[in-house]
Amino acid sequence: MQTNYQEFTEYLKVLPISLYLYITLYISIQIFTITYIYNYSKTRKQLGNTFKLKPLIKYSLVGFALTLIAYAIIGKITKLEYRFKSLENYEKTHVFTFFKFADIYLIYKDYQKLTITVENLNAPPTFKIAKVQNKYHDYVIILGESARPDIFSVYGFAIKTSPYLEQVKGTIYNGYVSVAASTAASINYSFIYHQDENYKANAQDTVINIAKHAGFSTAWLSVQSKLTRHDSAATLNSQQADYSWFPEYYNNQDKYDKSLLPLLEKYLNSTAQDTKPRLIVLHTNGSHPDAYSRLYEEVEFDYVNKNLSCYLQTIKQTDNFISQVVDTVSKHSNSYSVMYFSDHGIEMKNADNPKKATTTHSYLIKEGFEIPLVVINSDDTEHREVTFKQSNINFIAGFSQWLGITYSNIAFDDFWQGTNDPLKVIASPKWGYYDQLRNNHYPQPNTSSISQNPQK
Repeated sequence: MQTNYQEFTEYLKVLPISLYLYITLYISIQIFTITYIYNYSKTRKQLGNTFKLKPLIKYSLVGFALTLIAYAIIGKITKLEYRFKSLENYEKTHVFTFFKFADIYLIYKDYQKLTITVENLNAPPTFKIAKVQNKYHDYVIILGESARPDIFSVYGFAIKTSPYLEQVKGTIYNGYVSVAASTAASINYSFIYHQDENYKANAQDTVINIAKHAGFSTAWLSVQSKLTRHDSAATLNSQQADYSWFPEYYNNQDKYDKSLLPLLEKYLNSTAQDTKPRLIVLHTNGSHPDAYSRLYEEVEFDYVNKNLSCYLQTIKQTDNFISQVVDTVSKHSNSYSVMYFSDHGIEMKNADNPKKATTTHSYLIKEGFEIPLVVINSDDTEHREVTFKQSNINFIAGFSQWLGITYSNIAFDDFWQGTNDPLKVIASPKWGYYDQLRNNHYPQPNTSSISQNPQK
């Protein structure tokens, strides 16, 4: 689906060895079964169909297989809180493979709904722009990855993972929720206008295209490589930008978020004489699994194990990156607004077990959808923290307000005041309600857990 070689290989690295063993065993059984049936049929043909498998062997094999399946399903699910009521519980059985096939198919069907025709890629937005009253000259979006807000100290985490955001003069929003727990769907639903989950989107109704037709100079800078011209909503937006940059397909040197800083500096310098207001999107790797591979800073935390210690460090690294972006922009402009948010959250899986604890995408928990949202303006005079309820499916409304754009054919509700509507999310394989998901609590950290050598 919407991914790249780098993300794909890093995803494989974080899968447990047991999963590979299950797959190997599953494939081996299939090969054995096919070979056995072939040899059995061949022998019967040679003997004129007089050769028959002994009934004892035949019924023993069938009975053994049924026993394994019954144990795998009943023996596992009866120990679970919701038992057969939740589809995801089937994944916890030893026959999860079959249900995984069904799940993948349903995800694929949902992805098909997200696919957008691109014939009118650079056509004007379907919104009729009536007025543009931008308050600032420069607008920067920092698009993060896999960052759950409750691991930022500014949102209450006991260890200082976000010292910059804790004291910055700006606004920290608490209660922002992604419509999806994956990058592809999240960017599709937030950076391209969707009235609701069933709305057929138009390729020209993107944040970049709206800004361009509102008179902004636009740039999309990404450390995530692309595969094809329209392989994702991120690429679609970038193709509409006046300037875009992606790393070379196999260039690992450009995979770190810090590589965006000189590119940002270069773009600001090259457009310094442009009288147009500027919109710049920085698409980072953030805290995407595997967290260790995202790091260019030393790990200073000792939290549960190496995996989670590295995850905490990616949060602090993001905090530092936001600070560096603000510093860079402020050197070139005295009128700016910087917005940071993540595409989706993350699950801390087996967090109480130092041997197994890791981070992974999840559509089964609230924290898989919860995301931080921060706005830092050049004229902010105080640190503010605001609690509201909002979904990133409404981001186009907030984006339009942020840039000071109003339309003659559509009136949005005030995004920044939140919403009273129930928050719907893609709780695969179908849409569900955020409030009905369970929580994924993290182990309470030891506030003295600062070390240069995290647990292995």
